[in-house]
Amino acid sequence: MKKLSIIFASIALSAASLFGMHHPFDDVQSFQDYQHKTQDTHYLLGVAIDGRCIELEDRSTWLVPRSAHHIIANWQKGDPLFVTPTTSWFCRGEYLHDLRNLSTGETIPIKLDCCPDKNGPYTKFVKSIDRGSRRVVLINHYKATFTFDLHPSDNASLDDWELGDRVFVATNKEWWSEPSHRMLLINTETGSQTRASE
Repeated sequence: MKKLSIIFASIALSAASLFGMHHPFDDVQSFQDYQHKTQDTHYLLGVAIDGRCIELEDRSTWLVPRSAHHIIANWQKGDPLFVTPTTSWFCRGEYLHDLRNLSTGETIPIKLDCCPDKNGPYTKFVKSIDRGSRRVVLINHYKATFTFDLHPSDNASLDDWELGDRVFVATNKEWWSEPSHRMLLINTETGSQTRASE
């Protein structure tokens, strides 16, 4: 039974990655347009056939609980999305983040399953870390750089960060009370995260 589950999961994830074959922003001009958007806004590439996971523009895949499969069934490729820490007062176990579809207004719990693609045009990597000035610089394959100033309380979160780590830029759920740090940098290889401003 366990083997069968693993086989179905592999098929689902393979199906999800097929959506990345025709990326809505793959050409250079579209990429330049994308770069002008807020760094914590993401886009849906596709939903796995069984609804078990979704894929975003950086080709990261996120698991969706069974209770939310019917919600994402009608989501469309290119829908703008925000990823935030979970806002639920109830324990969701392993689903530590929420995904909000800005087109539909719906929010579901998610869990990171596969890191952003190392060769993808929208994947961001750590280029430099300055712990003294609390600053991190990310870079992508187009050599575009993104500088983030970190929240003074989050320095310890960088202890396990290394150059070349893949970082996902999410939204700080409490940004309205901390308008200067509205983003959340998630190191997808270590799982640690820090609040940041761009």
